[in-house]
Amino acid sequence: MGTNRKLLLGSAISVFVRLVGGLSAFLLSLFLARYLGATESGVFFFALSLVMVLSVSARIGTDLTVLRFTSIQFGNGDVVGTLDTLRRCLILAGTASTFVAVALYFVSGTIETYTELSSNLSETLRAMSPGLIGLSMLSLIAMGLQGMRKIVFSVFVLNIALNAFVILGVAVRNAASPVTVGYIFSIGTMLTAALGWYLLPAATSRVEPEVDSNERLEASNLEIGNQQILNSCIPLWGVDVLSQLSRWSAQLISGFWIASNELSQLATAQRTALLIGFILAAVNTVLAPKFASFFHSGQSDQLARLSKKSCQLLALISLPLFLAMMIFPSQIMGLFGSDFRGGAGALQILAIAQFVNVCTGSVGYLLSMTGHERDLRRATLIGSVVAIVVSLILIPRLGLIGAAIATAIASILQNLLLTVSVKQRLGFWLVSP
Repeated sequence: MGTNRKLLLGSAISVFVRLVGGLSAFLLSLFLARYLGATESGVFFFALSLVMVLSVSARIGTDLTVLRFTSIQFGNGDVVGTLDTLRRCLILAGTASTFVAVALYFVSGTIETYTELSSNLSETLRAMSPGLIGLSMLSLIAMGLQGMRKIVFSVFVLNIALNAFVILGVAVRNAASPVTVGYIFSIGTMLTAALGWYLLPAATSRVEPEVDSNERLEASNLEIGNQQILNSCIPLWGVDVLSQLSRWSAQLISGFWIASNELSQLATAQRTALLIGFILAAVNTVLAPKFASFFHSGQSDQLARLSKKSCQLLALISLPLFLAMMIFPSQIMGLFGSDFRGGAGALQILAIAQFVNVCTGSVGYLLSMTGHERDLRRATLIGSVVAIVVSLILIPRLGLIGAAIATAIASILQNLLLTVSVKQRLGFWLVSP
């Protein structure tokens, strides 16, 4: 098989696996909503959002650090150095995650006191606190696998295996409470992390140095130690946390003002709307290296053409799903159960935000791959601040709809800012013909 055919096949497999990962996340939400009902699933989804944000915070920016350094070392054929870098980051993030998990365990009762959720919240948070550690570990291992060019392994560990473990565990245990699901989640994160670790030898079994890579020189002259890792990850820490807050702050803030059944409607509506954007996440795997290649080789015309064509194609592919959510929101939310139909309006609002996200294309990757990370950080900061401020203003007044509006405004604003940055830095509009 020729090189081009191999690349095409690899890209197609990567896109397919990422789409399966996105579908598995939706199926998990659907499964839990129908198993637990609106009230109890709202408790679990709130706890899950909090654990996800805390896990990102505890990883202190090591995700992209692992991806960067393991990519350089693996491309240089340095398997020992690759695994050593991953090990150092796992120790660093694992230690921080343990402290955060212990803190969450002991403050869970206080969190419950200030929310409008049921008395199961504190027990659910305690059940999920070990899962915070497991989630951090499996996320870093997945980043390491991606750095080793094992995209299928990476996506399987990060997006598919945990969802499958939780669905299987809930079905076998016939779990009927968020507390039980919380324990299953924690066990699932540990099993997924162990599976990822087991896959590492297979990922490093065949290593061919990429002798034509410029990064190879950097790897050969750089002994990556703890200080280099800290110097890399600390600047990324804030961006990671802000990015999570921009996405999930409305759900977290909603827990302090709206009932758990409305919170579950918001959570399922948001996760359903994300289906529109999964095609973008899948295609980014293929587009990101091409953006970097065109930019650094001075092929600005090809860069602009690829960016615009991808935007048009993504919008066309996502349009049927977007229209379905706009025309049949009540029926779609009814898939989760009759108690979820009240989230139809929220689904429409969030679907609009996701469709705008798709129509603006891979703006984040486009800026980061062309050396304009500062613009990406600025837009992320503005988006997260807007999400928090607007949520605090609208949720007490409008409840569920206010949370959806706040999330949509922050997402649309962030993508528009990034689109303007692309025009300023690279000289073209992504949405133009």
